[in-house]
Amino acid sequence: MTACILSLGVAPGVLSKLSECLQVEVFPADDLEQALSLLKERDFSSILVDSGTCPVSDDEVERVLGYTSPTTQIVLLDSGRSGPDCERLALLGIRTMKSPIVIDELARQLFH
Repeated sequence: MTACILSLGVAPGVLSKLSECLQVEVFPADDLEQALSLLKERDFSSILVDSGTCPVSDDEVERVLGYTSPTTQIVLLDSGRSGPDCERLALLGIRTMKSPIVIDELARQLFH
């Protein structure tokens, strides 16, 4: 069974490298509503959100959590711009990574 990753606002180049290196199926979403729709349709092993290209609030992240299983890994790519409270999200089990992205480190975050 191939692992499925939901991505929100992640650059296509990063997604193709991730898919290639990890042999996973990636489902990109353009916005939060599309991501929630995909979450209703299937289970994802991981969710990857780029807060730089797709800014999300703490409330929106909590909405996403409402549609995920407790085992789903969520990684927020932090561009350093103002965005969600990373410390608060860490208490919810959400991991954060600073940009620029290193694929090997991202893989460890998604599947650890």
